Amino acid sequence: MCQRNHRKSNEDPGKMGILNQALAYLKVLRPVNLIIVGLTQAFLQYYVIQPIFKESTVLHGMTAPLFIMATMLIAAGGYLINDIFDQETDVINKPQNTFIPRPISLASAKLYYLLILMAGLILSVAAGQRAGAIHLIWIYPLAAGLLYVYSRWLKSTPLWGNVLVSLYIAFVWIILFVAQLAIARASEPSEKTSLLTEICLFYGLFAFLTNLIREIVKDIEDVDGDRESGLRTTAVAWGTGRSKIWIFVLCGAAILSLAGWMVYSPFLATFEIRMYFLLFVLAPLVSVFIKVKGACKREEYSAISRLLKLIMVAGMVSIYLVARQYL
Repeated sequence: MCQRNHRKSNEDPGKMGILNQALAYLKVLRPVNLIIVGLTQAFLQYYVIQPIFKESTVLHGMTAPLFIMATMLIAAGGYLINDIFDQETDVINKPQNTFIPRPISLASAKLYYLLILMAGLILSVAAGQRAGAIHLIWIYPLAAGLLYVYSRWLKSTPLWGNVLVSLYIAFVWIILFVAQLAIARASEPSEKTSLLTEICLFYGLFAFLTNLIREIVKDIEDVDGDRESGLRTTAVAWGTGRSKIWIFVLCGAAILSLAGWMVYSPFLATFEIRMYFLLFVLAPLVSVFIKVKGACKREEYSAISRLLKLIMVAGMVSIYLVARQYL
């Protein structure tokens, strides 16, 4: 009996090793972040686009889930290729939270990346065919290629790496609107397409600016570690003071664009919508401006980063409030 227990204990480490390796293949893709991407697009599709366009919705039936899964795979590939190129730095900076080259070998990670790209391409082709929009298939390789370029060359380039990541975040927000507008514009009432065009333009700009601000704030937050690792991020290359100036300019641009949209857009004419923007988006952006000016400690920049994330969530909720007038 003792021998049987001894054999069982010898088998457990092997099983645990297989389980840990399987979990590593999942964790390296940042599953929580992928879920956020999927939920964001599902919210926009099923609570904004579909209720407005009803039977004229382009991504109908199983087409929308295919499209959303393809976007999630683009993001998954981006996280994976980023870890592939950052493997040496990550082993130094965060040895307890790395997956490449152990337990996932570099060769296996590269193969995994190619498989993810192929799966995403297949899903995007299937979604394009079902939606009658196969001509938009170029969006998938473009997005995947830009994330590769970011990880390979731009991540440590002052500002440009931040810009590319922010463009991808804006892409996640507006790609569903672009697909709907590209196909349904000719057959839909002008008021609906005008609303969707405004939503696409403003929220694309809003997502880009707020995420770019957050990327620069995170660079300042991590400036000491990045400098020790030899990374030339915005904060390392330009210093905290100059990086703050960029944040002020971008905050000002976000505040002015939102205020202008509130004043001139017929779709934001109700008191309820304007008060929501004022209290939950505009006022917090002003707060970011003020907090950045007096921030010195890492913890302060971390709090500002969290506030910017909440502002982005509030902005997403506002899409539903704006579109609800036409539901």
